[in-house]
Amino acid sequence: MVHYRPILLAKRGELTALKALPAPVWTNMTPVMQVPPREWDFDKSAFKKTLEDHLTDLPKKLATATKGHSAYVDVSLLDSTGPVFGGSHALAWLIDEAATHDLHLIPFVQSNSDARALTAAADVHARRATGIGIRLRVEDWVSINAGALPAVLSRLGLAATDADVFVDVEREFSVVVAAAVTTELSAQDGAYTFRARAVGGAGFPDTTGLAKGLSEFSREDWKLFASTYRARFATGATTPDFFDYAVNNPASEVVIDPKLLSISALFRYTTDDAWLIAKGDLFKGSGGRGIGGAAMLPPLTLLRAHPTYTVPIRTATDDWIDAVVATVGSPGNPEMWRRWATERHLAVVAHQIASPI
Repeated sequence: MVHYRPILLAKRGELTALKALPAPVWTNMTPVMQVPPREWDFDKSAFKKTLEDHLTDLPKKLATATKGHSAYVDVSLLDSTGPVFGGSHALAWLIDEAATHDLHLIPFVQSNSDARALTAAADVHARRATGIGIRLRVEDWVSINAGALPAVLSRLGLAATDADVFVDVEREFSVVVAAAVTTELSAQDGAYTFRARAVGGAGFPDTTGLAKGLSEFSREDWKLFASTYRARFATGATTPDFFDYAVNNPASEVVIDPKLLSISALFRYTTDDAWLIAKGDLFKGSGGRGIGGAAMLPPLTLLRAHPTYTVPIRTATDDWIDAVVATVGSPGNPEMWRRWATERHLAVVAHQIASPI
């Protein structure tokens, strides 16, 4: 059975989406929750919150959103690795504090994480036997750099059988990359037996400069995984799990002064093998421009008329879209749009991994 391990930002939209998911979606899903970076106050040239204030409520929020289901936690986006709350590393503090809310968190690190993060992850595993998730960048794949993974495992004091490895193609998808993934998995087969292993990448497109209307983009990360899965299944090799970044493109995250930021109505919709991106007029613009939630009505109307609307399944997101188009539901705001887009994406992938691939 394939397990889904999506990498999600621990922001309100994504957390609300997780909380609203029906129980069957959680059956074969363990999300990686990335602690978002602190917000910057451009007027004061300082962070809006201290690192401790930024973290304080997060364990409880994660427990509420996951409804007690296990998750990984990743602090690689934080600006500081300094001690918090009397000397703990943020990764260790989050995991220990989450345990007081009956939430089992698993440390998640990168193959190039700094020494403090690796030490914290190793400490948590030694105390709690959590295992550790490790994201392998392309340059640290076993088939490319045979020494990278052993070095990380050694630094963590971790047996391969306690490691959940994420083979990340990052943002490259092609026939050549697909062949490289096959080579990488075969190289790992000969050297390691992991607790779990997932294949994926950041397939969601950069929407910067996208024209108004409805655009369609292939879900290349899913197609790469599916082809890899089928090839290994056909030969009797151990098949991988799947991970992605849901409807987030990590490369498009930029920090801009909110006073200068223009936000268009934009909705991200997942179908079986594509994303439909519906874009409308300005929700918010500099100088008071923008028409608020009303800007979302025309793009959702276009989306609802598309032939792959509700393909492969109907979700709660579609009920919301129908209500907005019928003008009996609130068109919301960017946070709500991210919530409904994420909720549908997770439900669609859960359906796909539960079906023949």
